[in-house]
Amino acid sequence: MCLDSFKTRNNTCEVGYGWKIFNKRKNRQIRFRYKKHEGNYVVPINKWLKIKSKSYIDSWGGKYHTGFHIYTDYNEAKKIFSQISMEKYCIIRKVAFKGVYAIGRDSCAKVIVVKEMFVLPKKEN
Repeated sequence: MCLDSFKTRNNTCEVGYGWKIFNKRKNRQIRFRYKKHEGNYVVPINKWLKIKSKSYIDSWGGKYHTGFHIYTDYNEAKKIFSQISMEKYCIIRKVAFKGVYAIGRDSCAKVIVVKEMFVLPKKEN
């Protein structure tokens, strides 16, 4: 996933909330869709995950830090979710985040790229 357009932003420690689309398995395990995190596709629940890489993504308008891509609006996430026609294989989960690197758009949906993400337990979604 790459942003179509974006603005970089100062990294803040403020906690916010958003939505992320994950792959799901029959064993209820959720997995990252595009890249492994620390060598694994499995997503831990109730644990802060941190991007340790210092690399950048080249996009249309320049470069931004690699990070977790999170939708800021549930309805926009649901729209993208429907467009990919993968309801059987994917799930939308509520996440907390810190350290915003960039704010932009992907497929017309507002997305932020963050340094840290915490997948909330299902009951809080």
